Amino acid sequence: MAKLGTSTYGDCEDCGNPIGEARLEAVELIGVDGEQRTQFLSGEPLTLRLRVDSETPLPPPRLSYELRDSSGLLLAGGAQSTAALPDMGLLILRSRSRDEADLQSVADAAAITVMPKLTRRLQYLPMLANVATLFGLFGT
Repeated sequence: MAKLGTSTYGDCEDCGNPIGEARLEAVELIGVDGEQRTQFLSGEPLTLRLRVDSETPLPPPRLSYELRDSSGLLLAGGAQSTAALPDMGLLILRSRSRDEADLQSVADAAAITVMPKLTRRLQYLPMLANVATLFGLFGT
């Protein structure tokens, strides 16, 4: 707390760099009705709102979460990702069933949801192959 008055926040535990002048002011869980709440039912959508105060512009945050029960058992978790395959794996792990046929159905549905990410720029590959060949010719 002493560091708060001097506007220094110490060093990051992960990278060792000094922590900048950004302060987390509030964490709010918002229900579909737009109201702040503290309890949600399983499967109920929610919005996580972080209020950060900073004197300089901040890059977009990378977020991760863990949901644990009162005994500390990990119920769910995830991380912000731009990769499709971890998203697919997370969807499969969130399935409540352990039956192989049900898990295959979940995997098929997950593949459909992440397929646009996997194929978004696939048409660029032939062009890149042609450009690579031309660069090779420039070197000879």
